[in-house]
Amino acid sequence: MKRLLILLCFLGLSVMANAQASGTVNNVDDNNTNWPQTGWKVPCVLPDCNPGGGGTPTASARTSGIASPSTDGASMLFSQTAPAHAGGTNILWVFIAGRSDTASSVTSTFKVYLDASFSVASQFEVDEFSYHPLTGIEYMFGHQCNFASGFWDVWNQLTTSWVGTTVPCNLSLGTWHTITIADHMIPTDTNSCGGGTVPCMYFDSLIIDGVEKFAAPLVYPAGPLPGSWTNGVGLQFQSNVPSGGSGGNPVKFYIDEANFSWNSNGSPAPPTKLHGITITCRGTPLSQGYLRRRGEPKLINVAQVSTPISLGSSLLIYWNADSSADSWTVKRSTVPGGPYTTLGSGLTQPGCVDNQVAPQTSYYYVVEAVNSIGTSPDSVEVQGTTP
Repeated sequence: MKRLLILLCFLGLSVMANAQASGTVNNVDDNNTNWPQTGWKVPCVLPDCNPGGGGTPTASARTSGIASPSTDGASMLFSQTAPAHAGGTNILWVFIAGRSDTASSVTSTFKVYLDASFSVASQFEVDEFSYHPLTGIEYMFGHQCNFASGFWDVWNQLTTSWVGTTVPCNLSLGTWHTITIADHMIPTDTNSCGGGTVPCMYFDSLIIDGVEKFAAPLVYPAGPLPGSWTNGVGLQFQSNVPSGGSGGNPVKFYIDEANFSWNSNGSPAPPTKLHGITITCRGTPLSQGYLRRRGEPKLINVAQVSTPISLGSSLLIYWNADSSADSWTVKRSTVPGGPYTTLGSGLTQPGCVDNQVAPQTSYYYVVEAVNSIGTSPDSVEVQGTTP
């Protein structure tokens, strides 16, 4: 796949007057808003992508409100009828969720159904992205299920190339899979991804059907943002058909219950020790993992909490492991703004799993930090929604 051509599909993004520091778009698959402000762009058909206009959508279709297959009664169908082409035919569907040039973390959860016709495809791709024109940096978190190799690939934005992982790509056809992706970037970190002057991108979590696939975050460099691009944050899907084409038949996949969120509070990714976590927010205080530093009393900092990650039948809540805290208290409400009920206190790891949740329900969390001086104010509220 020629990533340079893919990136050209984004030229011409228009500027919104008010950039959004954080936001959530639920049910992306039910959203029929069209770009240029937010919403779906015209599909980018590769390798003949039109840099200014987003490509020619003659070989593709995107249809919402599909009753079957669906998990909630209305999925979105993506299809392409690929002619034979020496370089294969790849179609990119881009959803602009909002305008932000300060986003520091992005999270998406969705369900995908690969139709039997997808057997001729070479890759299924899902990406999260954030454009920062003020610093001239593009963060493109590419994830590709590579059917040829049998493994997932991730994207190195600086070298514009795919990097293979050891995570098997076992997305079976004809059934629904739940995928959660969480990524973050640190603009001041230029060393963790090999040095140089560009910031690092952290591929934190790839959760498929409730199972974390990354044993630890993967770190790769970001890349320069083309000068004509403006702020934007969102999610995109791509299907790739090899050079032989699809024999005149449409290659189809479906997306359902797709949610995307971002924030700019500098919150970290889920700590490595929380991958595959079974620690719950309730019960006895935790005694393992991130033990707090005991020493001279420090004024306590307010916790910075990231958007919860859906693990299927539970929600993962995580926050920054600030050394001014000895422990944390997690509180939850079923309505925005509270009142909140304490889930657990004395937590000594910067994260826990809330496993007492109902399907298709939103929960609102705040975290207090505690040390010998006292208790911090509540963190900024974050929302988590179960599938």
